[in-house]
Amino acid sequence: MKKIDAYIKFKDCILSGQLRPGQFVTQKELCELIDVPIAPAREAIQRLEHETLLKVYPKRGIQISGVSPKLIRNAYQVRVLMEKEGLRIYLEKAPIADIEAMLERSKEVLSRLEKRELTADEVLEIDTVDDSFHNTIVEYLDNEILSQTYQINQARIRLIRMGNQSTGDRKIPAMREHVDILTACSERDVSLATALLERHLQLSQRRALDGC
Repeated sequence: MKKIDAYIKFKDCILSGQLRPGQFVTQKELCELIDVPIAPAREAIQRLEHETLLKVYPKRGIQISGVSPKLIRNAYQVRVLMEKEGLRIYLEKAPIADIEAMLERSKEVLSRLEKRELTADEVLEIDTVDDSFHNTIVEYLDNEILSQTYQINQARIRLIRMGNQSTGDRKIPAMREHVDILTACSERDVSLATALLERHLQLSQRRALDGC
C-alpha cells in the first residue's frame, strides 16, 4: 500500500461522512475500516493532522475535526484572499464562451433548486457546480503552491458543509449570487464582479456560522 493511497482513503472517509466531525477513533480502527497497514496509516494521519482535518490526542485516540466558528472564519478568509485575485485574472484571460457556459449552467441549477425539493445526490451535484466556478478562478492564478493550498482549504469547506447539513433551500441564495457574479463576469465588469464575489463569500460564511 502506497502512502498516498492510505492518505486518499482516510480523507475520503472523512469527507464522505463515513467518519463524522467530532468522532473519536483509534489508529487500529482506522486501519481496519479501510484495510491499510499501520506504517502508511501513520503517515496519512500525520498529513491529515497537518491539514487540520483531524487531531491526534496521545493515549486518547484520533478525533475528526469538528466544525467550529474559528475553522469557518479561517477557511473563508483563505477563500477571499485567493479568489479575489483569481477572479481578476479570470476576467482578463477567460474566453467569453467559457464564462457564458458557466453562467448558463448556474442558471439551470438555480432553476432546478427553485422548482422542487432535491435529493441528496442532487444536492451533491449542485455542490460540484458551485465548486467548479471557484476552482476555475483559482486555477487562473497559475500557481501550483496556491492551488494545492486552496484544495486543502476546500476539504475544510466540505467538512463545514457536512457539519452544517446544508439543504437545497439553503443553496438557493448562494446559487443566485453565483448567477449575479457570472453575469458581471460576462460583461467584463471587474469592479462589480469582485464586489459581488466578496459579498458572496461573506454571506456564505454567515450561512455556515448560522448552521454551526
